[in-house]
Amino acid sequence: MIELIDNANNLVALKMWEPLLALLEDKEDGVVAHVCWIIGTAVQNNLTAQAAVGLPLPSSVEVM
Repeated sequence: MIELIDNANNLVALKMWEPLLALLEDKEDGVVAHVCWIIGTAVQNNLTAQAAVGLPLPSSVEVM
């Protein structure tokens, strides 16, 4: 569902970016992998989502 640009942009309205970014710190590798897929898909060719997620990403991204 996140592939649709409107759905990716709705992450802001639904206040989902903070919980998604927090899941990058999860102990389960599978959770982190799925969250990375969601974030990567949402920001792909989507300047609105890129601005919403903000940079820099949490340091756990460096671990991958």
